[in-house]
Amino acid sequence: MMNLEIEIVHYTIEDLKLEVQKEVFFEGQTVLPITKHRAISHINNPRASENDTVLLIAKAKNQICGYIGMMPDYLFYENSKTKIAWLSTWWVSPELKGQGLGYRLMKEAFKCYDDNILAISPSKHSLKVFQQSEKFNFITLNKTKDYILKLPGTKNANAKNILKNFIINFINFYQNIKIDKWLKKNKLKSSIKFEEVKNISDEMNEFILKSNKNCIFKREKNEFNWILNFPWILNKASMPDKRPFYFSAYLDFFNNKSVIIKDNEKIIGFLFLKIRDRFMSASYLVIQNQYFNSITTVLGIIIKKYNIYSLTISNVLISNEIEKQNFPYIKENKFEYPIIVSKKFSHIDFSNYEFQFGFGDAVFT
Repeated sequence: MMNLEIEIVHYTIEDLKLEVQKEVFFEGQTVLPITKHRAISHINNPRASENDTVLLIAKAKNQICGYIGMMPDYLFYENSKTKIAWLSTWWVSPELKGQGLGYRLMKEAFKCYDDNILAISPSKHSLKVFQQSEKFNFITLNKTKDYILKLPGTKNANAKNILKNFIINFINFYQNIKIDKWLKKNKLKSSIKFEEVKNISDEMNEFILKSNKNCIFKREKNEFNWILNFPWILNKASMPDKRPFYFSAYLDFFNNKSVIIKDNEKIIGFLFLKIRDRFMSASYLVIQNQYFNSITTVLGIIIKKYNIYSLTISNVLISNEIEKQNFPYIKENKFEYPIIVSKKFSHIDFSNYEFQFGFGDAVFT
């Protein structure tokens, strides 16, 4: 594919609406630049406009040879909001790696959003391009902790792995006993109730908004309902299109859980949890300070219900409570969660703002 003429095609929200209505989605292409369900999610993004570009496709001889996806969002600072886009997918055909197509796509994305581009959780190759472009600042956010609760087994049935799985099953069995004992010791007060909800109510939204004042990426009712109802990852059993898409699209289990907690019918906490197979992360938490111990118990109940292997959390106060109450985890891993921000926003002191783990497109994948 050397020395081919390559064109870059823009897909706006309006263009995606037309594409999903076709009998064959991206007909004639051997690879998918976006899954149909992700395209439908983009169309329903409450922060996107009809003319926002959400996908750039590179074509050679009418076949897709590269693409970059963008998720429109807003950045809130100094009593104003600015339209931005998160780079959500970025792929170049192996035959064209190292020929500058990836960088060309990124530059085009910058043009679409007047340099208002951000990214998170890049691959090693993407990170290298970000660094070489000299267009970004790399900002370190709150230290995040990953609590290992149980150990995943291995599916390869050789003699070595049979012994390994036996040991893992024993450890997990013992962990289940420890979690059960912990839950009996740390029961919720009878006045505290919680439930998983499928949509954010006006009452819940009012509670969430009270905590949003210092968030630079504000989430509220419309955004949470969008994330809940239009996921980017579906169950493998529902996979209709076998063409390759080089990003997460189907898993054995993927779900966002919206949990509301009340004390005597008054809202005291809101949890937005992402479960990817048996690994759970706390994407968004709003909690009244005096109820941190109760929220930890709620997390423990959910961990037991869904047989969770690990809990990833960036809320320092909740992490402290987990450790203070001696929740039975095997070990903890600490890591930093960087955000990649266009140098256009160099004037903003991001340390003055609150961040939640599920900002950007991370909550979707």
